[in-house]
Amino acid sequence: MIRKELQNLCNLLSESSNIVNPAFTESEWQTIIEEANWHRVLPLLIKKWELTSNSENQSGISEQVIKDLTTYQDNSLKLANIQLFELKIISDILSRTAINFIVLKGLPLSHLIYNSISQRSSKDIDILISEDQLDAVIAALNAAG
Repeated sequence: MIRKELQNLCNLLSESSNIVNPAFTESEWQTIIEEANWHRVLPLLIKKWELTSNSENQSGISEQVIKDLTTYQDNSLKLANIQLFELKIISDILSRTAINFIVLKGLPLSHLIYNSISQRSSKDIDILISEDQLDAVIAALNAAG
């Protein structure tokens, strides 16, 4: 049996769902936001809300919930830009030292699927390297500071 909060989130994210005028209390919205954040789909919920509401807020969602969604969206974009900057530095270091690597999930996946680096939240950068290059990677990154 799926918990009510998770079911609400799944219903909101489904293609047939209309996020406009949902019958959720402020408390239920906070739980949905927490659940979406935990499952790393909050950017998708925000995108759906943006596509179905308008600038005059006829979405039926309280101003506080909208503020929370907007704050999360802003923070997500800031984090994605920081990660992109860090990834560029790491990529340059590894490329200069002829180390083969592949970036997994995170920013590339978000860009590929959603055409936006901030639509899939990520807390880290995953890089796949050959095990025999581990010492070279550590040395190159340590040398770069």
